[in-house]
Amino acid sequence: MAFDFRARHPQPYIIKFTKYLKRFFRLSCSADSELVPREVARQAWRVALDGYRTFAPLKYPPHILALGYIHLSSLLLSIPLLLPYDRLASKPNDVNAVMIDLLDLYIHHLAATHIGPQYPLTKFMELQIAIRRSLVGETDREEEIDLPREREASAGDRGTIRFILDRDRVVMESDILESLR
Repeated sequence: MAFDFRARHPQPYIIKFTKYLKRFFRLSCSADSELVPREVARQAWRVALDGYRTFAPLKYPPHILALGYIHLSSLLLSIPLLLPYDRLASKPNDVNAVMIDLLDLYIHHLAATHIGPQYPLTKFMELQIAIRRSLVGETDREEEIDLPREREASAGDRGTIRFILDRDRVVMESDILESLR
C-alpha cells in the first residue's frame, strides 16, 4: 500500500482560466473593456501561494483550487466576476469550500500570509460570513428575528451568568422569574 501526496500546482490553471474568462466574457457580453483584469490574476497567484498553507491542495484538484483563488481575488479586489462552473468542470460548493479554507487561514494567521496584511481582518470575516450564508441559503433577515430583550447590566452581580441559545427557553424562564417578583 502506498500513498501519493503529490499535488499538481494550480498556478497554470490560474493563467489559463483568467485568459479563458477574458475571451468568454468578451464573446458573451461583447464588451471592449478588460472584464478579468490582470490584477485579478496576479492577486490569485499570491493567494495560491497562501493556499499551500491549508489542506485545500490535498482535498481538491488544481482546477478547483485555481477557480477558488480567482474568485476570492475578485472578491477581495471588489471586482464582480461570475464563473461559468459548468464550462469549467466544477461545482460552486467546491469553489466556495476552497475560499472558506483560505479565509480561515487569513482570519487566524493574518500576519503569516502573503496577502493577509494588505486587508483588514474584518474584510476576511465579512467575506467568510457571506460565503457561508450562501452555502446555507440564509439571507439577511434581521428584522424578522424576534430577539429577546437585553440583559440587565448588573446581571453579573447576582452570581453566575447563563447563556441560553434556545429562544423558547429564554421566554419560559423570563416568565417564571417575572412571576416570582
